Amino acid sequence: MTIAPPTPTPTPTATQTLTVRVGDRSHPLEYTDSYIDVIWTPLLGATAVALLRICAHCCRLHRGNVQVTVNELANAVGCKPSRVTNQLTRLQHHDLIDIGNNIITLTNGLPAAHETQLARLPTWATEYAINRHKTMTAS
Repeated sequence: MTIAPPTPTPTPTATQTLTVRVGDRSHPLEYTDSYIDVIWTPLLGATAVALLRICAHCCRLHRGNVQVTVNELANAVGCKPSRVTNQLTRLQHHDLIDIGNNIITLTNGLPAAHETQLARLPTWATEYAINRHKTMTAS
């Protein structure tokens, strides 16, 4: 039996309209939480985090699905459309969004970083994360 390789997700083009929505998968952290600034921004980069926040705010403002183009997202975060498509791919790689059939599906909040990710951070950030993890699991 031959297993076919996974089909790559096509990269959105600059003028392509995408639907942004929040999926069913839920995580404990809000997109506005300081944990994102301290932990996820160094891991993902400022552009990726800004994209997540913009998409989350769009969904919140429109109370559900919203249609945007890659150009609109690029203008919102102040970069080129090619950078947006690269960062969307990066976010999908880290399992923070899913892209398929011109739909960007956000998780409902962000997960806590894994130990291997925390190991790449400065000591002060790691200590902050450990304390936050304790409070998240205690609730």
